[in-house]
Amino acid sequence: MRCFARYCYDRGLTTKTELAVQTGAGTIRPKLLLDEAGAVTAVRVDMGAPRFKAAEIPVVTADREAEAMDEVLTLDSGEQFEGACISVGNPHLTIWVDDVDAFELERIGPLLERHERFPRRINVHIVQRVGSDELKMRTWERGSGITLACGTGAAAVHVTAVRQGVMGRASTIHLPGGALQLEWDPATNHVFKTGPARFICDGTWLG
Repeated sequence: MRCFARYCYDRGLTTKTELAVQTGAGTIRPKLLLDEAGAVTAVRVDMGAPRFKAAEIPVVTADREAEAMDEVLTLDSGEQFEGACISVGNPHLTIWVDDVDAFELERIGPLLERHERFPRRINVHIVQRVGSDELKMRTWERGSGITLACGTGAAAVHVTAVRQGVMGRASTIHLPGGALQLEWDPATNHVFKTGPARFICDGTWLG
């Protein structure tokens, strides 16, 4: 979304610095942050309000109207993982670990993604606290595997951390692809994500 917003602005498709973009997850509202020369320095995105009910995520539970913030998931191997599930327009599972780099995400990620408790599969995030307001995370995205970053995932992890009393309403989350700033606004209940979007190259698709 940050890249899309910057692309539209840099290519002259819009002169607005605040956009409303229709997506499958609803209306997303990116805001372009400019320097004195008018160049984009970062993009702040309104990710909307998180959802907690099992039916909204969705997660198969005994009570579909209950929250799914404390779920125990058992694999065929007998391994168990405790995690929190929420939706930020798509489903996310957050698991706290002591060392995200040592976690076997390549093996565990696809098993949790396709766990029977998740009828539409789920994005899996392993998270480590590295400071009073800083987190480190890695992601296994449903249908994609391990990725360098996940914007909705970072929002879900931040909300989970706030709800579980790990940190306050603002945090920095470090992902393999870079850092994001997250804020969960109590007035609107919306999550805001701020991060860079950089031009890399142009290309031509030859069909």
